[in-house]
Amino acid sequence: MRQWFFVLCLGLCACSGRHEGILLDSAREREIEYKVWLPVEAVKAPLVLLSHGSGGHYSNLEWLSNALVKAGYVVAAVNHPYNTVGDNTPEGIIGVWDRPGDLSLLLTSLLDSPRYSRAIDVQRVGAAGFSSGGYTVIALAGGIYELSRMQTYCRGEDAGPDCDLAPRQALERASAASISLRDPRIQAVLAMAPAVGPAMTPDSLSHIDVPVALFATADDELLKPRLNALYYAEHIPEIQLSMQPVGGHFLFLSCNTATSLADWLLPEFNLCGQGIDVDRKALQSDIAAQAVAFFDQTIGHSVRHDR
Repeated sequence: MRQWFFVLCLGLCACSGRHEGILLDSAREREIEYKVWLPVEAVKAPLVLLSHGSGGHYSNLEWLSNALVKAGYVVAAVNHPYNTVGDNTPEGIIGVWDRPGDLSLLLTSLLDSPRYSRAIDVQRVGAAGFSSGGYTVIALAGGIYELSRMQTYCRGEDAGPDCDLAPRQALERASAASISLRDPRIQAVLAMAPAVGPAMTPDSLSHIDVPVALFATADDELLKPRLNALYYAEHIPEIQLSMQPVGGHFLFLSCNTATSLADWLLPEFNLCGQGIDVDRKALQSDIAAQAVAFFDQTIGHSVRHDR
């Protein structure tokens, strides 16, 4: 029960805004909450889609979304059904392969909307995500999850704390189609501490042909870097890798009232990095600046794709 309280607390910092809504995905029986941030000058601007971590909420990444909007990007994020605050299940935690479709559906909806289509340049779309969200955006670039690989990892001696975020019986009962979830509209992805590295097929990662940037920490206490961040970096061509020596897994998570409360009740997760000798806000500010620079180079205002 303690882990379910933990994942609920990750998202209690929801922020209100003018551009919120719900997408109805009848084909997959999902209701997908989303939020859109528009910059001041939003006419055919580049778009970045955001994917939160397991059990989290789109507001957890507002430190990044704010920087992107300030730099002139449209930003759109979802709360992934069955794996977000107040709606988190073992099947949702395990079923990461359901997440990429949420962002693809949101992108389609935005481009079909008169309200947003005039603000977005469809030829300049990127995606960024944290933890399970990091996997999500890599899947949109062509990375393929294979359930049997994750089962083998969680049964073996290398099994890490990530295998305990949901009952292992849920993993054994799960089924997934190991197919590509690549969305060719996504032109660049940024992954922060991406999860489920042990499940990803090396061949699929080696065929990713869009720019990828990856940010992680060498002291990640939840996802072993050797099997996750460094594994992705080994197999994705020409990836831009930035490893912070210190900061922990949750460096990429906003620290607020909800996460502070979770730290008090569940100190083993250390969401706000207590006792880690880093300036968290300064590091997030630096990472946000690097993220803006990456998207500027790949899909940003200085980049025009004539097709």
